[in-house]
Amino acid sequence: ALQLGLHLNVAACRLKQAKWESAQRACDAALRLDPTSAKALVRRAQALVGQEAYEEARCDLHEAMRLDPEGGAGRAAFAQLKVRHPPCPC
Repeated sequence: ALQLGLHLNVAACRLKQAKWESAQRACDAALRLDPTSAKALVRRAQALVGQEAYEEARCDLHEAMRLDPEGGAGRAAFAQLKVRHPPCPC
């Protein structure tokens, strides 16, 4: 549990620094420890948006909301993503 928290904190710091790839790697490490971590999925989605990988971010946010339906962070991030980067209409 301690390692998971450390990876999540590193990811949060890297997101604030706009170091998207580093944030994604920290989230990937957190998800290797706990594949059901909604917080890691939300943070990885934020890193993916920073890299303009919107569909991958959308998938992570869907999974985070499935794992933690009461969690507000996943819903808020998903709402922002839909407004700023709507899905392709094709």
